[in-house]
Amino acid sequence: MIEFAVLSSGSRANCIFVSDGKTRVLVDCGLSAREVSRRLSLHGIEPESIDAIVVTHEHSDHIRGIPRFAKKHSLDVYANQKTFAAWGSYDPSLEFRRREFLTGDTFDVGSLRFEPFSTSHDAADPVAFRVVCGNVALGIVTDLGYVSDVVRDRTRECDALVLESNHDLDLLHECFYPAALKHRIRGTKGHLSNVQAGELLRELMSESLRRMQILVGAHVSENSNHPEIVREELTRSIGGEEALESVRLVVANAFQSTPVFQLG
Repeated sequence: MIEFAVLSSGSRANCIFVSDGKTRVLVDCGLSAREVSRRLSLHGIEPESIDAIVVTHEHSDHIRGIPRFAKKHSLDVYANQKTFAAWGSYDPSLEFRRREFLTGDTFDVGSLRFEPFSTSHDAADPVAFRVVCGNVALGIVTDLGYVSDVVRDRTRECDALVLESNHDLDLLHECFYPAALKHRIRGTKGHLSNVQAGELLRELMSESLRRMQILVGAHVSENSNHPEIVREELTRSIGGEEALESVRLVVANAFQSTPVFQLG
């Protein structure tokens, strides 16, 4: 069994709660320590019950709340070596227990198994995760500029997927961002568009052994996208309205948590 909730997702802050009923983990913690505690409590989850934080990359919207939250609750923080190094270069006084993992090598946090795999993003060594408990798997795939063969392979057998659908190409073109930022977002080390997310989903849903029960559209831009556009694109990509009878689709945001989803 795996249960999870996307506590926050977007350029403001990213944080995902994952548990198997024994081990409780946060994947990233861009929220303030106070706010992540508040959102956990709204789900009846005591902040003191969190066992560890696992980090995708060092950008501030993913790590901002970690030092205070980890220190307060005496948590292990897992990241790869390059992420810790890049993080420490601008915050040398990180007072928590560091646990390094190798990108591509499976590691365990309590009873949860984490399978980190590389993504293409403008960070030191960014990763996505496949989180496994028994025969149930959750994919967490955000902050990537394109879908690589590794991403396709690691998302193929997931029962739930948190997938970036960052921007609409037309809205990005029209929005107030400077040209350099638009170029970064569209680039191979930027963020997935709705179209790119949809292309991956069409591939996944065409698999004869498709397993997906829950799909969360994530890291949706407030300025170059809209939740309804994301919902429409992802719905089309998984097979239309009929597919929603078997796949629960939610679009996450930075202002409130999703429900707690349960798998298995």
